[in-house]
This record gives sequence, C-alpha cells and structure tokens, in this order.
Amino acid sequence: MMFIQDFLGNDLGVADPGFQDPENAVIIFDWDDTLLPTTYILNTVIPSLPEEDRAGVIPESSPHQATLAAHAHLVGFLVRAARKVARVAIVSNSLSPWVEASSARYLPGLDLEGLLQELDVPIYYARRHLPNISVTYKVNKWDVHLDRSSGGRIGVDIIPEFDGSLAVARIEDGGLMDAWNKQHPDQEVQPGDRFQEVNGSNQHLAAECRKMQPLRITVYRAVPDRDPYVEAKRIDMVACLEKFYGRHPEWRQNVLSIGDACTEQQAIKEVLHQEANASERSTNARLPLCKTVNLIDTPTLEQLSNELRILLVWLSHMVQYHKDFDLFMDQLDDLEAELFKA
Repeated sequence: MMFIQDFLGNDLGVADPGFQDPENAVIIFDWDDTLLPTTYILNTVIPSLPEEDRAGVIPESSPHQATLAAHAHLVGFLVRAARKVARVAIVSNSLSPWVEASSARYLPGLDLEGLLQELDVPIYYARRHLPNISVTYKVNKWDVHLDRSSGGRIGVDIIPEFDGSLAVARIEDGGLMDAWNKQHPDQEVQPGDRFQEVNGSNQHLAAECRKMQPLRITVYRAVPDRDPYVEAKRIDMVACLEKFYGRHPEWRQNVLSIGDACTEQQAIKEVLHQEANASERSTNARLPLCKTVNLIDTPTLEQLSNELRILLVWLSHMVQYHKDFDLFMDQLDDLEAELFKA
C-alpha cells in the first residue's frame, strides 16, 4: 500500500510536487510600501490635492496620476508573475477594506479586486487581531549623568506625557546625550525611552533639564515580551499556510515573504520555525524553506517601482532556490549571483 501511495502520490491521487512547483510554493506580500506606494501617497500625493479631493479617487488632472498609473501596471504585472510561480497571498497590518479601497483610489487602471479574484489571491487583515493580543512589559531603568554646568545642549527632542514623564523622540548628533550614548553603549538612550526623574525629582522635568547644572536623569524603557504587530501577522500567516498546505501537510513548505519591515521577516520565521520543529519530530522530516525579502523602508515612488521591476526578474529564481535566505534590497550581496544559479 505504501508503494502505491508513493507512486500515485498523496491523498486524492495528487502527486507530491517538488518544493519549487507553482502549486507548492507560496509568496506572501505585504501591502503598504510593498505594493502600494504609501509613503509617496502620504507625503506627496495627498498634500498636493485640494481638500475636497483628498478622500476620493485621485483625479485625472493630478500631476501624479500618470506615475501612479505606471506603478499600478507594475503591481498588476508582478502579482500575475508571482502567481505563475507560486500561490500568492497578501497579509497586511491594516483593517479591511484598506487594500481594496487604497488600490481603487491610488492605483489607477488596476482592477485589483478583480485580479485577486481571478488568481485566487486571499487578503488577510492582521490588525483585527490586535485587541485580542495580550502583551506584558519588562521595565528597565538606569541613570544617565550629563554635566550642563558649563552649558552645552542635551540634544534630545522630547514629548511631554500625561504622567509627567518625557518621551524621547529623537537624539541629535553632537549633543551631550549623543556623547553619553557613544561612551556607554550598554546604557544607550533611544527614541521611545522616557525620562522619569531628573536629579531625584519627578516634577517639572523639562525645566530641570534646562538648568546649568549636573543632571542625573533616570531613564526607563518598557520592553514588551512580544511585538503585537508581529504576533498579528504571525496569526494570519499561520492561517494562510493552513489554507495552502492544510490538505497536504507532507508537502515541503517553500515560503517567500516580501515586505518593507522586519515585522514580516520575524513573523514568517516564527511560523516556519514551529513547522521546522514539527518536521524534525516527524519520520518523514523535510524542513520548510523560509525566504524573506526586505524592501526599502519609506521608499520614494521611483525606488518602490524599481524594486518591483527587480522582483519581476528574481521571483522565479527565488522560488527555485533550495536554501533559506534573507535578502535586503538596500544591502545586496553575493546572494544575487547565487540566486541566478538556482
């Protein structure tokens, strides 16, 4: 019986495909600043529109309409190219129906909804999971010593918080805090940290920092036990792979995640790490392939369009590549040459 199953394939007579087979491989796209040029839309397109046009479809009279239409053509072409070499899904850290709505507004000429239906590409909206994800925090606290007796700027942009603390927004180059960070890398102050006390007082912190005196600033950092946005994406990536591989758990998973943030990378690695542990316990162990492409963060439209053109050339090679990889678009190395040998 086992021989017959091996010969005919697995259940329902479906042959067990190779890892690079289009019906076995999976490509998961992020949406914002991956397919949709979100940064360009927020920083350039929307501010250029009259107030009454900002909530609707970009008008044909807009000077950005033609460039967005050209990018929209690339998006459609890339999704079709991806579906030729793999099954495809979009996992976005947004709320429904942002993908369809933003495409209709800002990708003129592209019927994304029709395209995704034609190619059987599901959309997962991971943000809906956030209210149900519990996060616990570990608080780290330390003192920073700066001497303003002879002047000198601290060089920190701060935001007052409701509890009286000061949130660090930015560290300027050349300031006293920048010097502290360089001298004390294990106690480096980062954006997101908070000033809780200055010289033992938790009152009027900003005024205290402006005084010409030695400063002992108590800094605290709340470190979550997990990133809720990673966890939200992880939940939907599990659902996505269950949809694609659920009927054939014996197939070797070959997954390529493409996005602009480390969130996608971390989420898919957590998912496939669990799969790898399960495979190691199986008698027919075939470890999943985990491949990630990290696009440029906050790209210009030209940068994002160029990245999509590169992906058009690379997708088939990435799917066929027989090892895990992490590829960063702004740090290309010898992996590019190796991919084309696959």
